[in-house]
Amino acid sequence: MRSKKKTDRGVIEDGFRKNEAKLCFLLEKIEDGITLSDAKGHFYVYNSAMEKITGYTKEEANASSDFLELIYPDPIERKRALFGIVELQEGMSREGEVTIVRKDGRPARIIINSYLTNYSGHDIFLSIYRDVTEHKQFEETQKARKFAEAANRAKSEFLANMSHELRTPLNSIIGFAEILHDQTFGPLNDKQKEYINYVLSSGKYLLSLINDILDLGKVESGKMELKPSVFSLKNLLEGSLVLVKERAFRGGIELSLDIADGIDRMNADERKVKEIVYNLLSNAVKFTPRGGRAGIRARKLDSIIEIQVWDTGIGIESKDRGRIFSGFFQLDDKYEGFGLGLMIAKKLVELHGGRIWVESGGKGKGSTFKFTLPANPQLKSQS
Repeated sequence: MRSKKKTDRGVIEDGFRKNEAKLCFLLEKIEDGITLSDAKGHFYVYNSAMEKITGYTKEEANASSDFLELIYPDPIERKRALFGIVELQEGMSREGEVTIVRKDGRPARIIINSYLTNYSGHDIFLSIYRDVTEHKQFEETQKARKFAEAANRAKSEFLANMSHELRTPLNSIIGFAEILHDQTFGPLNDKQKEYINYVLSSGKYLLSLINDILDLGKVESGKMELKPSVFSLKNLLEGSLVLVKERAFRGGIELSLDIADGIDRMNADERKVKEIVYNLLSNAVKFTPRGGRAGIRARKLDSIIEIQVWDTGIGIESKDRGRIFSGFFQLDDKYEGFGLGLMIAKKLVELHGGRIWVESGGKGKGSTFKFTLPANPQLKSQS
């Protein structure tokens, strides 16, 4: 019985050997992996494309006691690859999609077409292996991107609708609270004044959060419009310091402004640049303990303007420097806010064609937020 098997294989190999040169020439021109094997898994033909797909040479494949176990370590994938093949009749074919494991351990997604033919009275399996790994990865990436975009649009629309619904009654609450605070309809006692101040401060704080969410929704949905104009950067930075001056005074924080020579006029969306600076500056004051310092520096570097907002506050550890721009992240729970300011600032800077980053010596050593804007950009609104 053993000698008959040898004879069978020898007959087949002799037949292939006679046409080997022509066969090899043709097979090497094909980009798909091609194998011809018997029912026992011995390969008579195993082209270079197959070596590239699996990482195994023909000699290594034939030397293995069970080559299928090498490329299909997962028994489920192995069963999927063999499903129906052993039942093939002559002239029949079967197609399947499986995952193999290459010699270097990397997975590959393969479409296999198997055919059964007869050669000199013996069953021979022709298998064509097409590597679709990159195609599948591209499809999955595209599918994930479309899903993320749809989810992002839905989130932005929800935030915008929710914010509008909240802002209308909140403005009424603030308006009536201001009327009471001004004692338009009669005097208030000290306790009533205290409560009205609580209502006003809480309402204005909540309104600022809602406005942040609205801005965030506009940027993410692509509806944020840039309205460029030429303005005085010096006036903008001075005005930003005025906005936080009272809060800094109450916290015993010294403010400063340092503008390098040759900087004054710039072309950008003035209101949004002011929002970026204010977000950074208000954070600097908020996270700086009593008696500390904070300020702004501005300088021109070739075709860009760099603005720095620095402080001697609580500092930022290296592990948190990338996370602080992600939104809804707070360095310390004892400070108020949703952590949206930096996220919005980053998006507004990038919308202008600039970039933003933070430098810090670590916990307790202060921080410097830096952002750049083109000195003379060609600004476009989001489409």
